[in-house]
Parts: sequence; structure tokens; C-alpha cells
Amino acid sequence: MKELFKKIVSTLYRLRSKQILNQGYSATTLRNKLDPDHNVVLSFHGLRKARRVLQYISCQYMYYHNLEPKDFMTYMDILTFVESAIYLIDEVNEQADENEKRFKFDFSNKNILSDNEFFDNVNRNYQLSTLFYFLKNHNFYDNYVHRQLHDALLYYKLEQYCVSSFTESNSNNPLNEDLVQKCNSLRSFDIRLLDLILYKLTNQPYEDELLKCLYYREIMYESADDLLSYEQDILKNTFNIYRMYAHLYPNNSELYFNKYIRILADQYKKIFNYLLLQNPQLMKQHQQLDERNPSGLIYKEIKSNEFDVTENWIRPKCIHDEYTWKKNYYCDLQAKHI
Repeated sequence: MKELFKKIVSTLYRLRSKQILNQGYSATTLRNKLDPDHNVVLSFHGLRKARRVLQYISCQYMYYHNLEPKDFMTYMDILTFVESAIYLIDEVNEQADENEKRFKFDFSNKNILSDNEFFDNVNRNYQLSTLFYFLKNHNFYDNYVHRQLHDALLYYKLEQYCVSSFTESNSNNPLNEDLVQKCNSLRSFDIRLLDLILYKLTNQPYEDELLKCLYYREIMYESADDLLSYEQDILKNTFNIYRMYAHLYPNNSELYFNKYIRILADQYKKIFNYLLLQNPQLMKQHQQLDERNPSGLIYKEIKSNEFDVTENWIRPKCIHDEYTWKKNYYCDLQAKHI
């Protein structure tokens, strides 16, 4: 299987090289163009946006690798490059011309991402191929890391489809709750990728149960953040889990949203309590960090070494007629500047 994967990657590299040569680049330019260590420019905007996630990683994730927040500086170059590259991928994909660098997906099967879709997009998107080769060149790339890049593209695919439901008619492929939940579950791919890189940098084996625990926690965090940015996400027409539920269930959206959050909390609670028995010291620290987070969860001990996990997030009022709401918003904004 590994040999087959090597052959596929080697073939894709040659195809990419041929594409670049056909565009008229010299051999020297070709070598540099495929060298993420020496010929990549990251935007200042991307670096600034990456700062929030990097601060979060340094405060929340270093402990899982027997590190302190101050140890972040040791790995700052690699973690900063990866997170900034991801923001650049996102930025270019949103701003690119439809026929040029934007990701291309097959929406006839929208809830999966085929291998062809994955490698086609790696080849067509310079920013993504840069990250791909950087991870390979530094020996970070394995099945776990591949899964996060795969999930990143699947997230972009589902996000594009979900958001288009607000402006286009998808009568043949309507939006549904499974798609929305799947999209929401993939959003923290960048944090999961950075976590995997930390495992590599510290020469530690992956801990699947801990990865699973953090997977559910990040979904909860993303959902909490969406409640705070709900109106801004409507204005920007971006994916927001609360917005999606308001769109799916106009009459009782909060009821369905609350049910979804309860299911997530129960799944998270089970794995947290299991890990608490396996590694009490680490999970107590995990709990303390979580409780200090503004979007964190509430832990209530129901018996020795067993907790119930809830939240007390404030739900904003659902906006079902976004067109009228945005129209009134901009009218009010204009009136304030007269």
C-alpha cells in the first residue's frame, strides 16, 4: 500500500511539473516553485489571522505533549507556517476566479471526497500543493495527516454546498441535517493537523482516544463561537451551524440545535470520563483549561471520577428572513453615517 501511494505521489509530481513547464517556466523557476521551504510568500493578513489559533494551540494543546506554553517558541516556525498556509488557502479559494484557482468539486456525490477530487485540487491549487509538499518534505505526512488534508477539502466542498443553499435553488440536492453536521465536524481540521504535527515533533505516538476526545470538544467550541458570530456570518454569507439550523427548521430551529448540542456533549462526556480513569492528571488539567475558556464547557461531578458535561451558551434570536434583516441592517448603518 505504501509503495502504491509513493507511485501515485510520484506520478502527480511529474504531472504538476509538466503543467508548470507548459506554462513557460524555466527549469530553475520550476524547482523553486515546488520548493515550499524557499519560495513561498505568506500574507501579513494570513499571519494575523493565524495568531488566534496559534495562541490557542500554545495555551490548550502543549500540555498534551508534555510541554508548557513557553515551549511553543521551539516549534513556532513550523506551526506558524502551516496555520498561515491554511489561511492563505482559504483566502485564495474565496477570492479566486471561478474558472481559475478555486477548488473544483463533484457535487453529484456531495457527502464524500474522492481520491480524484483530492489530488486534482492539490494539483490545481498552488497554496494547497505548497502545504502538501511541505508536509511531505519534512516527514510529517502519514495516513493521519492525509486524513486532515482530505477533511479540509471535504469541508470546503460541504461549506460551498451549504452556503449556496441560501442563494441558489438546490431542489434536486436539498440541504439536510446530516450534511450540515458533517460540515461542522470538519471545521477544526487545522487545529487537528497542528496537534498531529506536535506528536511528530515530540516523537510521540498518536493517542487515538485523546484525539477522539479533542475532536468532539473542538466541534463544541466551533458551535459556541458560531453563536457569538451569528449575525456577522449572515452578513458575510459564511457557514455557521446555528444559521444552518435556522434555515433547516424555521419553526423550531433552537429545539433541533439544542438536541444536536446535547448529543455532542454526551459523546464528549463518555470519552472524557473514560480518559479520566486512564490518565487522571492529564484530564484534570484538560478540565481546568476548558473551564477557563469563555466558550468552554461546564463539568459537574456526579460521582467519584465521573462528570456530566453541559454548557450555558446564550442563543441569539434566530433570523429566518435574512434578506429583510440584511436590508434593514444596511439601512440602519447608512442612517448612522448621515
